[in-house]
Amino acid sequence: MQRLAFVLSVPFLVLLLVACNGGGEEKTSATGTAATTPSATAITEESIKRVSVPANVGKFEQEVLAKASIREKLCIFLQTESVVDCGGDGVYMLTTPVEGTSARCNLLSDESKPLAISCTTQDPEQRILYAIK
Repeated sequence: MQRLAFVLSVPFLVLLLVACNGGGEEKTSATGTAATTPSATAITEESIKRVSVPANVGKFEQEVLAKASIREKLCIFLQTESVVDCGGDGVYMLTTPVEGTSARCNLLSDESKPLAISCTTQDPEQRILYAIK
């Protein structure tokens, strides 16, 4: 009898998992906004690139913004881990955490070369630029 109850409950559990978005493509980031999951790539310690605020951030910002064709891509920001997931364009760990509310991070690239991660917050209103080396 117990075996029959188990066999009958398996399809119910599968339906429950799918209904709770276990098979969906949309996830909510740590900032509370819905975002599409980047392409399924295996994330390992070795695949995460560490990025930091440059010593002369003003000069770095001028160099980046002086590029002719800057492309900006919204990435998924996991604030509690200080990780920015840009899907096929890489996963980046911020050495200086972003503090503030409504944080969003973008990948800035020149054609196909990643240059920087730009994170903004609402409170306090700020923009932090991280160099990708």
